[in-house]
Amino acid sequence: MTSSGLDTSIKLQTEETREPMGLTLQNLRLGSDGRVNLDASLNLNEALTFKFLAEDGRYEPGKVNNSYGQVGVELRDGPVQGSLLTDLVNGPLVLAQGVCGLGGGLSAGASMLLNTKLDAGYDTSGASVLDAGVAAKYTAADWSATVRSTGLFSGLHSVYEHRVNPSTQVGASVEYSLVTSAQTIAVGTRHELDGQESVLKVRADSQAKMAVSYKQRLSPILAGTMCVEMDVLDWAPENQKIGVRLAFEPK
Repeated sequence: MTSSGLDTSIKLQTEETREPMGLTLQNLRLGSDGRVNLDASLNLNEALTFKFLAEDGRYEPGKVNNSYGQVGVELRDGPVQGSLLTDLVNGPLVLAQGVCGLGGGLSAGASMLLNTKLDAGYDTSGASVLDAGVAAKYTAADWSATVRSTGLFSGLHSVYEHRVNPSTQVGASVEYSLVTSAQTIAVGTRHELDGQESVLKVRADSQAKMAVSYKQRLSPILAGTMCVEMDVLDWAPENQKIGVRLAFEPK
């Protein structure tokens, strides 16, 4: 969920219309940081979809290389949805996810990330289970609440979102560490300008970080986004970030 600028990593609700058969390009993103993202899918039938996701990330010394190339399948059967993805660039890594609608606006999900250690050139040290988590979400008419585990059950992340009117949403999140008791609180808002052609998001957190993003649809298939993140207590240049992105996003 990113509608108010507050992210969770487990997808708990999807509403979309599937064609019985067809190739779909969900996203093609070009970022000012040198990253290129591609998300595509092939609907094999109404229940089964072949997925392909890739990122050519810029490598920076001392930072994690974000490049990946994932292939897998997604299965949908009524209120149950599951996916199995293999990252052929790293590991190979295997990501298994599942979501189930429980009725009454409640849904639950789980995920697990495994390192098969079949590639000797990749990091084969440490445990095979790199991450695992569970999540639950409740959706009402104009608000929703989500809670999920983080860091192999070492923390919790909760999000609340409220639709004030058809064009404005507000939200808040709390990230809490069960190990150190540290917490990060954030609030955000999302406002649609000119219908859905322009979207403004603002986010602030207890770490003195403020972020603003503006997304403008440039054509029926192309959207541009500009974002700025500032540290309001430390104005050193290395603590300020700015980025732009062009994305292929068909309506």
